[in-house]
Amino acid sequence: MKAISRRQFLYCSAGFFCSAASAYALWPFSEKTGMGAGPADICGHVFKGDAPATLWKWSHEGFLYTKLDNKLVMCGICPHRCMLSPGDRSVCRSKVNMDGTLYSLTYGNPCSQNWEISQAKPHEVRHYELFPADVVKAAQQSGCLSIAYTYSEAVTFFEYMIDTARLARDNGVFNLWISNGYINPKPLLALCKVLDAANVNLKAYSDAIYRRLNGGKLQPVLDTFKTLHEQHVHFEITNLVVPGYVDDDEMVKQMCGWILENLGPDYPLHFLRFFPKYKLDRLPSTPLSTMVRFRKLAMSEGIHYVYVGNVSYPEGNNTYCHNCKKLLIERTGYFIPTYNLDENRCKFCKTVIPGRWV
Repeated sequence: MKAISRRQFLYCSAGFFCSAASAYALWPFSEKTGMGAGPADICGHVFKGDAPATLWKWSHEGFLYTKLDNKLVMCGICPHRCMLSPGDRSVCRSKVNMDGTLYSLTYGNPCSQNWEISQAKPHEVRHYELFPADVVKAAQQSGCLSIAYTYSEAVTFFEYMIDTARLARDNGVFNLWISNGYINPKPLLALCKVLDAANVNLKAYSDAIYRRLNGGKLQPVLDTFKTLHEQHVHFEITNLVVPGYVDDDEMVKQMCGWILENLGPDYPLHFLRFFPKYKLDRLPSTPLSTMVRFRKLAMSEGIHYVYVGNVSYPEGNNTYCHNCKKLLIERTGYFIPTYNLDENRCKFCKTVIPGRWV
């Protein structure tokens, strides 16, 4: 088989990236007290009176919300369930209450500027005008096989995402969801009907760390994994190894134990190397030795496919058959010089390799 570059592989399989402004902020913590500082979580910390004076063309009525007395509304997309009075803005900054109706401000206006957009309101970032039909058309014209919903947190532009995904499904384009998994069951079930694959960031197998670093809770993310599994959506799990918070062997063992008990051994697990940025710039980068140790630990616990990311470590970047242990996919930088799959099977022992192969 002819070797292809990794860039070509990603271009054809990851597809057209669709995103919209705003995500969950990293919750502030004290330099002196570290994990002991900060509130239990950010639920209820809405932006009072921060809605724009008028709606703009990229506004769309909320997908799931409840109208209450006195024009109060409750968003039903994520577990924060923001309660907004007229003129209020949600925790994620993308939803507002306009005279008793919930609106998303991130419909048809994608952007991609990494962490900066997670700390901004939709009107504060440079974006493009690209409504759902335009996204699908652009993907088809550029030869992309799929659309990836990411950069920033895709749950915050749920309305835009699900309308685009439904249209993509109708036109034979695959849908990939890259997310922190902080979503309620009802919208997730609706999304699962049009999803082909997902990558969900399990930030820590610790509720305390979730609350203090991310302002959320662990259980809703674990529930998301269970729902994806039950709905037969292929997904991969990412774990960012933050020194001093997530680099704990016992936590990794507990995380792997939960995965094996509730999901099985075949969902790929990625350990990502941390680099000091934003409010965690006081921390060091994750040592390579930690990344290697965690990969070996997870595999010894029984996870079949374990990778390391954000670091050059060939063994941890390649895919090996969990049955015969032979090399299936070799990744060297942006190139894939070796590819030993016959559709979804190992070329050597014919074992079915879990995943979505196109």
